Amino acid sequence: MSTWMQEQFHNEGVEITAIYHCPHHPDFTGECECRKPRPKMLLDAAQTYEIDMAHSLLIGDSERDIKAAIAAGIGTTVLLSSQEVLSTQASRVVQELSCLY
Repeated sequence: MSTWMQEQFHNEGVEITAIYHCPHHPDFTGECECRKPRPKMLLDAAQTYEIDMAHSLLIGDSERDIKAAIAAGIGTTVLLSSQEVLSTQASRVVQELSCLY
């Protein structure tokens, strides 16, 4: 998440508690447990912050995000896509975040 994105969230009153990312790439470092669609980063956050995953929402922009969320036990998943989606495991597909209101 870029500094600009963090500032935009802050300007809207959203506090970002932590940012998780996978520093690995399978072409260079081999497989790892934290790269999506594996759920390790989500599960780590759930444990650290005592998150009730079944009552949580994940918004992702790829099917890898959705698969990681489902594997982590997240109850509701939203795929953000400006293109027509023919197949997804997401609970819902939206073209822009304002569609969630």
